[in-house]
Amino acid sequence: MAKQTRSAAPQRAFRVTPRRALAAVLVPLAALFVLQNRNSTSIDLFWISLQAPLWLVLVIIFAVGWVAGFLFARGR
Repeated sequence: MAKQTRSAAPQRAFRVTPRRALAAVLVPLAALFVLQNRNSTSIDLFWISLQAPLWLVLVIIFAVGWVAGFLFARGR
């Protein structure tokens, strides 16, 4: 009888988890969002005026809102 050799690291089969499925949906949506919102926009805040792509402005506003929500939730 021939001896079977086992590799040091067993091969794991690729499984579709809910987290991977959500990522597979969100990544193409994010790419589509960026492609459709490449126009430059002007942002005026007090004496500061900036030009930036609309997608970047929206991502920054989303991030600021997420951080603010995280900080307010930590206090509870």
